Amino acid sequence: MLKDSERPAPVPSDRILVERLGPVGRAFFGRRFQALTEIQRQAIEPIMSGHSLLVAAATASGKTEALCAPLVARLRLLPTASKPRIRLLVVAPTRALVNDLFSRLAVPLADLGWDCGRQTSDHRDKQRRPAVLITTPESFDSMLVRDSVKHEGRTVDHLLASVEAVFIDEVHLFDDTARGDQLIWLLERLGRLRRFAVQQGLTSTSALQVCGGSATVSAPDRLARRLLGADARALSVPGSRTMQIFEPDDDVWRTLEPGSTASQIRDRIAIILGKTASAALVDLIWQVLRRSEDTGEICRKLLVFVPTRRLCDELSVALGAALTKRRAMQVLAHHGSLERVARERAETQFSVARDAVLVATTTLEVGVDIGNVDAVVLVGPPPNTGALLQRVGRAGRRTGITRILPIARDGIEQAAFGSLLANAREGILDEGHEVRRWSVYVQQCASFIAQHPKQRRSRSDLIDLARSVWPDTACDSGKPERILDHLCRGEHLVATRDALSLGDDWSNRFGSGMGAFHGNIDADRTGRPVVDASTGEVIAHVQGVDGMSGTIDFGGQRWTLVGDSSEILLKSARSGGSAETFRYGSRRAPTRRAFARHVLSGLGYAPEDAPLIEVDGEMLWWHCGGSAYERVLLKLFPDRRAVAGFDGLAISNPPEPERLADAVRRVETIRDLVASMADPLARLLSPGPWYTNLPDDVRREVVIDLFGVEQFARWLGSRRLKRTY
Repeated sequence: MLKDSERPAPVPSDRILVERLGPVGRAFFGRRFQALTEIQRQAIEPIMSGHSLLVAAATASGKTEALCAPLVARLRLLPTASKPRIRLLVVAPTRALVNDLFSRLAVPLADLGWDCGRQTSDHRDKQRRPAVLITTPESFDSMLVRDSVKHEGRTVDHLLASVEAVFIDEVHLFDDTARGDQLIWLLERLGRLRRFAVQQGLTSTSALQVCGGSATVSAPDRLARRLLGADARALSVPGSRTMQIFEPDDDVWRTLEPGSTASQIRDRIAIILGKTASAALVDLIWQVLRRSEDTGEICRKLLVFVPTRRLCDELSVALGAALTKRRAMQVLAHHGSLERVARERAETQFSVARDAVLVATTTLEVGVDIGNVDAVVLVGPPPNTGALLQRVGRAGRRTGITRILPIARDGIEQAAFGSLLANAREGILDEGHEVRRWSVYVQQCASFIAQHPKQRRSRSDLIDLARSVWPDTACDSGKPERILDHLCRGEHLVATRDALSLGDDWSNRFGSGMGAFHGNIDADRTGRPVVDASTGEVIAHVQGVDGMSGTIDFGGQRWTLVGDSSEILLKSARSGGSAETFRYGSRRAPTRRAFARHVLSGLGYAPEDAPLIEVDGEMLWWHCGGSAYERVLLKLFPDRRAVAGFDGLAISNPPEPERLADAVRRVETIRDLVASMADPLARLLSPGPWYTNLPDDVRREVVIDLFGVEQFARWLGSRRLKRTY
């Protein structure tokens, strides 16, 4: 029997919890709230107590309120300066999510007398010093560098000196990425700024509370410690909504039952052969809308995810031409090449419309509030389970039922869908891979130097920063020193005695205000502006229109090309007839290991299976290891070859068992091979845009870590050749 001292403390009632938040509780939850969600119930007290917490819960569970309400309530109890200061910094992965968070937080904060602002390339509210500022990692970096208050050549204050808490939204998008590593460095620098503020008498404490939230985190405790700090912990509340998929052959929504296997679900996935079969896609989407009306289940709003901007343009126009003849319905488009105004207009129109279809790329994958969505259409499978949950989580928030129309365009996609949906149904997420991207150190050295009032830092300061961010053995091999030496040899940095300053090229980039100076995003080229000739509004940037003339489908509308010089001029046109679409300059994404594993599972095989399957009269070895593993396999076994259409999934006949066993034993040979292929493999492993500024030996070490040589050897040794007949 438990002693009284060992019994868990009783959980306060919802009303008591909200009352403890004081006026903040009424502002965020209303005076007549019915009940808190479970994640709100569990998160309020530890956050109010000052703990750094990662909150993981299902979509639409109220995570934003669970985090922000107690953060604000706690800050209101702490001493504050008489003049306006930024006290809570909210970091979001996209500008669209920044806007969404602003729309959700501004009203309850205003009720408390707190100002809320945004700081991105689209909105610049920092100068009025709102109590809560919502930003991106790139603008966070820029503010650290550019917003010091100087007096007689010394920093005496800083825009962010009074920030006492940080809330990071959609933290899963910062896991295993260069931007995530950058955020770790930025939080360390903010912590240093807080200690400086104590020295200057600007604040009495250097404490910094860091919290984060997401619906899809595979290892929340690991990510909490890595991103939020060594003392951070995770709070996970399991939960999921009923999932239904539409089966066109039977014209019915069917629930995904617990225990459904990947291959069972695979056979229920609609398939349309042909990568851009717009007419067939339109018919399937109309079947969902039509059937809903026929049975009285009104499906008014659909969100359609497509894999490319080009298909977004093509499908949105085709849907608009077909659906509006059958039903009064808006059809809108949303992708990254559209200008901010055009994207926000589509979001707003979809949100307020009664009947609408919104065709989007990944730009709407996370958190943006676009109102009620009855069902989600997925044209092609997402790369992993987390991405699938983010996309389909937009549907059914009102009914509690997530309805999905998955559409595969070949058998590979059908198999991947089967496994992804099976894992999503059971709440099984793909594991992340924790490595250090030293390319981020290059960017942070430039940024940290530029932050100094004299734009110079000692070598020891830069090395100490690295050891503070990654305090274990990562720095013992002298990587920071080798990187600094290399940057000096390349004249990116200039050494004067013990001080380092920016070289001419980096100094010019910083002075010009180029956003890339503050970022770690691998981005496509901007391209040329596309202008609506009727209004003069720039609506997008694209790569070009060489060889194109006449009619163009773009951004959910049909246009006529009327000018092609420094700008591409378009004029609205009537629908009908054929049309072209713009080229966007995107390169084909590599096949990631997670996606390849889903294909294998969806085909009905175990994780260790490496089946031999005949395709078009040729026997192929389905290793399903992803693009990077395949490149190394082809070097280990040069008499094998890649197969078009199956990148990262299959190669020609497998090596003989004895050759396979020999390769597994030669781990050092594999390591040397990966090192020799560092730069080609880097294009498949996302080391970050500053990777090319690393010295050769560090580039090799980074790629070896990203690739995972020991993991590859274990994987190769576990392959079980399986013949199918």
